[in-house]
Amino acid sequence: MKRILQISMVLCVLLAFAGSVWSYSVTVGSDIIDVGGLDALIASDNPGSGDATALAWVQTETGVFDLVMDEKYEDGAMSWLPTNTGGVYAIHLNHPTYFLVKTGNGSSTGNDHFLFNNLASLDWGVVNLVDLGLTSTNIGKISHVGEFNGTSVPEPLTVVLLGLGLVGLGGARRFQK
Repeated sequence: MKRILQISMVLCVLLAFAGSVWSYSVTVGSDIIDVGGLDALIASDNPGSGDATALAWVQTETGVFDLVMDEKYEDGAMSWLPTNTGGVYAIHLNHPTYFLVKTGNGSSTGNDHFLFNNLASLDWGVVNLVDLGLTSTNIGKISHVGEFNGTSVPEPLTVVLLGLGLVGLGGARRFQK
């Protein structure tokens, strides 16, 4: 009995120090969908307009220079959903590593490009409008969302290692005979 009490106390202490995990949800019809937590804001700036300019800015900010823009959702194709917390919205995405939220006029920060690392749930982009300098009522000020992923070009060293492995397998088979 004393051992059980000691284990229970240790678990209570560990739970007291554990950080809380906050998850947001959206309601679609009668379904409540967990969209994960807020995605990490990496950078915000006003680098200029155009897809090529945005891509160059994203590559510079992330340090990943093989990124490409996979998708771009503009006004009619965006479907922002309010979460269970005021000012926090979610948008369904196609598993990007990074996503860019471009606002129109109305950001109080002066910036209009906001780059996020899509960590919480790759299916959803979750942002807090107040962090973007917008109010919870002007979701319409978001111009578009861009999704960015790295290209899948194999590195030369990886191909060399694969070749050496195949040569090694062939040599081992030859010596077995």
